[in-house]
Amino acid sequence: MVGNEEPRKVRRSIAVIIPALDEEELIGAALASVDEASAYWAQAVAPGSAPETPAVVSVVVDGGSSDRTRELAAGAGATVLEVAPGRSSQMNAGAAAVTADVLVFLHADCRLPADGLAELDAALDLAPREAAWGRFDVRLEPPSPLLRLVAGAMNLRSRLTGIATGDQAIFVTAIAWELIGGFAAQPLMEDIEICRRLKLAVGQPLGLRAVVTSSSRRWQEHGALRTVASMWLYRALYALGVSPESLHRRYYGVSESVPGQESGLGGPLAPDDAEQGRRERVVTAPERRALIVFAREPIAGRVKMRLAAEIGELAALRVYRQLLTRTLRLAQRYRQRGGVAVILAGAGFDGAGELEGRASRLGFGWQEQRGGDLGARMHDAFERAFADGFEQVVLIGSDCPVMGVRELDSAFAALAASDAAINPAEDGGYALVALRRPLGALFEGISWGSDAVLAQTRQAALQAGVKLELLRQLWDVDRVADLQRWQAGHRAQR
Repeated sequence: MVGNEEPRKVRRSIAVIIPALDEEELIGAALASVDEASAYWAQAVAPGSAPETPAVVSVVVDGGSSDRTRELAAGAGATVLEVAPGRSSQMNAGAAAVTADVLVFLHADCRLPADGLAELDAALDLAPREAAWGRFDVRLEPPSPLLRLVAGAMNLRSRLTGIATGDQAIFVTAIAWELIGGFAAQPLMEDIEICRRLKLAVGQPLGLRAVVTSSSRRWQEHGALRTVASMWLYRALYALGVSPESLHRRYYGVSESVPGQESGLGGPLAPDDAEQGRRERVVTAPERRALIVFAREPIAGRVKMRLAAEIGELAALRVYRQLLTRTLRLAQRYRQRGGVAVILAGAGFDGAGELEGRASRLGFGWQEQRGGDLGARMHDAFERAFADGFEQVVLIGSDCPVMGVRELDSAFAALAASDAAINPAEDGGYALVALRRPLGALFEGISWGSDAVLAQTRQAALQAGVKLELLRQLWDVDRVADLQRWQAGHRAQR
């Protein structure tokens, strides 16, 4: 029985984002280092056996290379994106294209150490909170006595100041990424800026001793001492308030258009609300469609209780965070298509408030769930949405790993001819409910949490004369078997 086995570690998912432009000579080595670090980590977690999940994905974001960078990256098994040039926008685009617990930003002329991901994972296990970030030490290659001194000074400086450079492979947990909104849309000093914002939002970085190897071509081309002096000069000018655009023109002798901040979780920061305490924030859309996401505050022992009984509260919390982040990314992508507002409805705060912070930074509407049982809370959320003028409302939870754009499209489309639509769940409940008017009868007298939810809801609709359309059957993650099924799906998608 599972309950008699030693709980196994649930591996974090990691996305390594590599911005590139004409890097055919080095991209292969960078990707090979990621594969080696992934294999090392898999054996560190589960020696002698297959990993729990294919937890590492490499994403090369090409800025319009004229050489074979894209072809070589794709041949090495990486996901390849092509966007307008600009390292900030490239890295943001890569982050927006994946769902992962941790984002690692690796320059194309750098290589991860073999034990790098294992050390990163171990450091996050010991971090005081889920929102965390950090960097590796760096070594310049090919080395020289002077370049060894330069690398040592870089590592010492970042350890003392909490500011890292891009050559040190900055990593950020998904939660921390959401808090700061990604890289600023600027052509230079993007690494310094994101470190400043991460320090303010999260705290000091995790400084890993594992060493990233970085090409010393910059120092060789321009001279080590001259390059160091130039770097310090530009850092000082930036600290004094000189704009990144001016610094870029001065550094390269040309101007660069700065692409707009990419969409996704790397989009622009939502303005902070000066009002203190929790409040309801309403968002409307011209088309009068709303997507409500029901979620609970991520607190160990308060989420995924059935799963926690099998794998432990902290492991279950990590799974819940993965699912929640995936759902919020889906909601944001759907909103970006236009014509729908997103409202995050939270419960189970206990003085935390992480959900409200996510809603604010993602530009979602926000409300606390009100009511007794789940049915009362859903009915209240629908009533408030319709009172705000929405004419079609879809409500989803946060634990369905196969919920996608297709399901949301189908639900809204079904409301053109039906009063309500539901995506049944395999466990006898449902993963989505859509309404075009308040229908309290669908939420009364239901045995919530049982396998009779769907049958009772259909009976309630029949008795109330509600035209209910059943959509595609889905499933959610409640047990270890569900978790393994989700992980197997990740493997199949690689």
